[in-house]
Amino acid sequence: YTDMYPDNPPDYPSPLYDPTAIAKLPNGDPRLGWFQEATGQQAFVIKPDRMQGFSALVSAQIQAEYQPNAAYIDVTTGWPPDIAIDFSPDATTPATAAAAYAAITRLFEGIKAIYGGPLFGEGGEGERRFDTYFAGAVDAVERQVEGRLTAHVAPDFELTAIKPLMLNHGMGYYARYFVPEGQGFLPLA
Repeated sequence: YTDMYPDNPPDYPSPLYDPTAIAKLPNGDPRLGWFQEATGQQAFVIKPDRMQGFSALVSAQIQAEYQPNAAYIDVTTGWPPDIAIDFSPDATTPATAAAAYAAITRLFEGIKAIYGGPLFGEGGEGERRFDTYFAGAVDAVERQVEGRLTAHVAPDFELTAIKPLMLNHGMGYYARYFVPEGQGFLPLA
């Protein structure tokens, strides 16, 4: 619920697109989210105080149709809340990391309440990763080892500080572990 894609019919229509929900930078430009190279679609970051509304709408439909008892969120669980700080003149929350964090953790609680179960998510990578700080608000993430093949792992921190709050699934994607960045595989021959 971090990114919003623009309405771009006929190929990629987005019935929920709402330009008033896009977070703004201090200069008034929209905050850019993920860029989909394959489609040429540029996502925009949703204002922190609007994320839960979109989530409630979509999650309620999913719950009604499929009755899942757990949920997964991509992106939002791995990255710092400051990527969503909104500097719009009509912003309803302060333009602070604390306000963005509070709104995003409310999003997580709302999702858990709708599905009646745990919330899983994407882990972060690099110096801006934030999954550690969401431990407890998120039940598990794909927690990639920082540094990949040359990682310095601190098992005591993981076992005593993180594991009591968040059960992580895996050590990251196999294709990422053996290369310094991007995706890659070991030769099998």
